[in-house]
Amino acid sequence: MRKLLFLAVVLLIIPIVHANILINEIMYDPFPEQGGDANGEWIEVYNNGSAEIDLDGWKFYESGTKHSLNLAQGDSILQPNQYAVIADNSDTFLDYYWYEGTLFDSSFSLNDGEYLAILDPDGDIADTLIYSSEWGYDDEGFTLQKIYPASKSNESINWQQSLFEGGSPGEENFPEHKLVISDMWIEPEIPIQDQIVTVLINIDNLGINDEPARFVLQVDGEEFTEDFFEINSSDTLELEFELENLTLGNHALLADISNWELSAIDSYEFDFEVIVPPPADVTLSIWLFANETDPDERVFVFYAQPEDAMVSVELTVSPMGFPDILIDYFDFELGDIDEYGEIVNPIDLAPIYDYSFLDFGSYTFCASITFVQNYNDTSPENYFCENVTIQPKYKRHRTKVWLDDERYNLTGMINWVAQIFQPQNSQEINGTIIIDIRRGRAKSILLDEALGIAGSSKTFNGTYAIANNSVEGIYKLRAKFKYNSTYIESYDDGAFYLAGLEDLGEPFLEILADSRSARFGDYTTVPVKFIANNFDGRLRLIAYPDKPSHVGMDLQGKTVYQKYCEVNTAVEIDTKRGQIIRAELPIFLKSNCESKHSEGTYVSYVRACEWTGSEWKYMPTKKYKKEFSLLISGNNNNLCSSDSVSSSTSAAKPKKAKKEEVEASILLRIVSAPTEVKINEPFETKILIMNTGNSTEVLEVYSYVFLDRKCISEGLVDDWTKGWTANRQSLIVPPKSSLEFNITNRIMNNTLAREYRLRVKIKGGTKEVDTSRKINVLDEVYISEGVYESAASPSPITGKTVYVSESSSKARSIIYLVLLVSVIFNVLLIKAAR
Repeated sequence: MRKLLFLAVVLLIIPIVHANILINEIMYDPFPEQGGDANGEWIEVYNNGSAEIDLDGWKFYESGTKHSLNLAQGDSILQPNQYAVIADNSDTFLDYYWYEGTLFDSSFSLNDGEYLAILDPDGDIADTLIYSSEWGYDDEGFTLQKIYPASKSNESINWQQSLFEGGSPGEENFPEHKLVISDMWIEPEIPIQDQIVTVLINIDNLGINDEPARFVLQVDGEEFTEDFFEINSSDTLELEFELENLTLGNHALLADISNWELSAIDSYEFDFEVIVPPPADVTLSIWLFANETDPDERVFVFYAQPEDAMVSVELTVSPMGFPDILIDYFDFELGDIDEYGEIVNPIDLAPIYDYSFLDFGSYTFCASITFVQNYNDTSPENYFCENVTIQPKYKRHRTKVWLDDERYNLTGMINWVAQIFQPQNSQEINGTIIIDIRRGRAKSILLDEALGIAGSSKTFNGTYAIANNSVEGIYKLRAKFKYNSTYIESYDDGAFYLAGLEDLGEPFLEILADSRSARFGDYTTVPVKFIANNFDGRLRLIAYPDKPSHVGMDLQGKTVYQKYCEVNTAVEIDTKRGQIIRAELPIFLKSNCESKHSEGTYVSYVRACEWTGSEWKYMPTKKYKKEFSLLISGNNNNLCSSDSVSSSTSAAKPKKAKKEEVEASILLRIVSAPTEVKINEPFETKILIMNTGNSTEVLEVYSYVFLDRKCISEGLVDDWTKGWTANRQSLIVPPKSSLEFNITNRIMNNTLAREYRLRVKIKGGTKEVDTSRKINVLDEVYISEGVYESAASPSPITGKTVYVSESSSKARSIIYLVLLVSVIFNVLLIKAAR
């Protein structure tokens, strides 16, 4: 406790004696290759004064110990604005860093959160701090760097993790402008006469600012190219140039980079020689071997002749029978050349290519010499191919497919290949192969034929022309082989992306009225909306009553109850993708002159059919078969003669009323209601109540919006009230009459925006009737007042604006004041105790 108190007193009370030698950088967590924590730790100090300072006799205070500084490199006298490094192990430091400045060897071990200080020969403190890994986000291999070298060392806000791995010993931490040509090389390393030489150059921006730059490359003292570009902070720019028609002998390259405004320049020189190779007939040999430890694994071994020839070998792997599809590509170099141009162990360095990563299938391996570096090849044509079949390991995985690309455009051509392998334990089988391209439910058949398989495999290939109305998205080429009621499906190797028309989604069918009414012997219409989206073709829409009996008929008077797609009351439309079609679908009803059919509400449907090119086909039932209610009451008496009426009436026997007919004496219909409402905004629902019975009905009617068992609406009668029956009203409906009126609701606050149900309900005696429809609740946007925006300042490192609220700054000042008073109070207590 006393030690911690002492450190706090030192930090807050003892003045800094020297302000010229400051701690500027700390490597506290080096990578193993940087020496690790055992030997790779170091700190950097900086002379902030205007005069030179001799560091001979100075100490580094750490872990309660004053560590001596032993000069390992450079001069102990530190000039103004000069840096020096104090390393735990100077040899380890120099093994990793290219450093030519002042270096001191010491012995210490840095620990997160400890007290560090620099002491002059008299023991006075020049600089001190207690650092934390949180200052630099604790990334291994990076350093903590001071943002402003002349500022106080013990303020966390003045430290930042280094921009680059390893930090910047002996250099400015965060320079505003620093462009460096970090590397330059050529390919091939030893070019021959008449060969194109590629020059590759890396330029690093080590500064914190994005830099506009000018680059100049000279070849043999003459300017070859001049480029202008911009390099972002911490980025590397890779440049590539090709040199042609180089003469034999030595050549010199000089690259210069400069900042347009500051003219900060860096240069890089590179020399190389163009040689004449000796003539030789270079050949390539390839052998296929089985791995001794794993017989199922095979490898290719490449050899070049003569043995000291250094060559590049290109290897391609393609599905057998389809060389245009490239599965993989590799480029090897056989042999190696030392600094004197001599070949080193050409046979031992011949690469071995292991292709065991490939899945099952039949492949063609082809290898060729692409470049001979140290010989003038007198027979450059050299090409060798080997066919290899990898058998499937699993029973079901015996069909393989490929495409010649992974991305296509409209009206493009797809080349495909499929392979089927003979199922295990069979000599010859007969089956059917089906190959298709599909996206979701939609598919195009490419091949459908019966075949027999003998031997190891059978290969198919073909082409597929992409239609100009295809929708963008991911498609799959699938193969399916059926034999003896067994299906063998392919892997998903045939997936590809089609950059086609915008994906508008699946078509959508909607009924614009939940219920309709009509008389027997009449007709009515049902308003519908069909949103085509991706659909493009001929469409038929049909409406018909279905339950409790089939009372619909076509234009010839035949009952409508099957083969709805062919019925002559269908509305046929030629649609285009993206269209919105509104239509009134007719329903023709049979007459009820002989009272064969009961009056009441019939479950009715709207269905959609599409033309496949050869027949009309129902679209999926769940999405394109929509239900609505049809109230059928009364009869068109003009269709029935008086004789037939009286005859049927006299002949008919009294019928006992069925339960559903009694309940159907009160009918309810939503005439109009909004499909979208906002929170806290009143809306009205117009409803129609029909009393088809022979007695007066006293009813209660109310409405509400709900989801599951939760009511989310309020109702209005005299005032707004919450609850399921909040807008309940009493009504008297005479026999054989109807009543139409509005009922009001609004959505309560704090309701989640989504789809709900609006329900209208009628109760009277033992009767209870309701009807409902979908309703969408929309969000209401509230703008909060009194938004406080604090003062802001840009970060010197990232350039991003950092916001600090006024209240937090005051709180921090109060905390510092409390800590200071507490420390002083404890010091007085210690003195009093002594």
